[in-house]
Amino acid sequence: MLSSAAAPTSAPSPVYLASESFSPSGNTVVYWDQQGLATVASLADCRLIARVAESPEHAVSPTDRYEGDLVLPSDDELVIIYPDPDKPPGYAERRALPSGAVLDGGPAYARFATPLGPAYFDVQLGAESSAPEHAQLVLHDSATPRRINLLPKFGGIDWLRLSVLTTLGNTLVVHLEGAIGALSVQRVGTIELTSGAVKVAPTLVATTGAVAVAKNRVALVQEDDSPVFVYELPSLRRLSVTREPGLTEQRYEQFSLGQPYSCVALSPDASVVAAYRDDTGLRWYDATSGKRLGELHEPDVPDFDSPELCRLAFTADGRRLVLATDKGTVLVASVADSKLLLSFTWGKCEYVSHETHCNGLSILSADARFFVALDPQPKQDRAQLVDLESGQAHDLGPVTTAQMQLDPSGRYLVLGGRVWSTSPLRSLCTLP
Repeated sequence: MLSSAAAPTSAPSPVYLASESFSPSGNTVVYWDQQGLATVASLADCRLIARVAESPEHAVSPTDRYEGDLVLPSDDELVIIYPDPDKPPGYAERRALPSGAVLDGGPAYARFATPLGPAYFDVQLGAESSAPEHAQLVLHDSATPRRINLLPKFGGIDWLRLSVLTTLGNTLVVHLEGAIGALSVQRVGTIELTSGAVKVAPTLVATTGAVAVAKNRVALVQEDDSPVFVYELPSLRRLSVTREPGLTEQRYEQFSLGQPYSCVALSPDASVVAAYRDDTGLRWYDATSGKRLGELHEPDVPDFDSPELCRLAFTADGRRLVLATDKGTVLVASVADSKLLLSFTWGKCEYVSHETHCNGLSILSADARFFVALDPQPKQDRAQLVDLESGQAHDLGPVTTAQMQLDPSGRYLVLGGRVWSTSPLRSLCTLP
């Protein structure tokens, strides 16, 4: 059932959200306004906190400005990242809030917190090769930063990209992504910060990028026949493999044709692992034994001729699975009895020239409770929010921009220039 939520009639000015627009507290948001100023505002009441201009010597061109170059490490600090294609990784400048005063600056490595201090990955690729010349973790645990060499343990992958999946004690669990030839690959490794010891899961992973972490376990797609492997953390001991009867080995070249699972999820207690692939549907397994616990088949699960991007998540109580696909389908399944609880479509998809094309844009909240989508209409697109617990759909009215995000807690939705509360659903205010 579709209900209409009251929204202000005046159209807000466009805002250009970055990929990490919200502060960790979920209280503030940052965006570029139409004048090219970094604008920080409160989500609860849209109160203006600061408007910060770029430093003239590092100014970002209008073309690059809306590529996600703003970060809020806290409610009191803003980082402006100035990209420089000729001098990667660019320049990062820390600003105090609300004054906008410059605190310091330096290379725009993606910094993150560790139990021993802030850190970042320093990966430099070869001038004539895509293989890394060096890969280091730079740890600011003293007056002199400590560098932990990640080669050769993290070597062998071209275009190496590193990110932190989780931290267990003084051990970082690291996601490695890159390529070997034309094959996209990933691995999982650990870095023990005190000793500097580096370990990597032994199996090479051909991948669509599907990986999930919960508690002390990680799940990811691996090997030729595309099972899901579950590892214990931080030991990287293999717990289970979700091999399916009758699966034959696939050549590496076929992974680009949609053979691996498109998305993977672990339940909040890490006891169940779920995976979706368009040729086998949605399945879930005991994470310790690899035994299949349940599945959904067609017509419940969509099947497409081209690879499918998707988001798969357990609800907070672990009792339901939510699958949201970029091909316009959302479904909610009961884990206990493999029943389809809710299913709906959004947008419009069509098959043209051997490819599936879809209109619209969607997001799923981190707790898998709220789904928001732009529904293309002949005259003007409209936005819808669906409460996946109740199945209630709400029409949020016409929209003039595809800019929308849910904050990490799922409390607030920023849609164009308006802020909505998700529970109870109501329009709160218009961003300045």
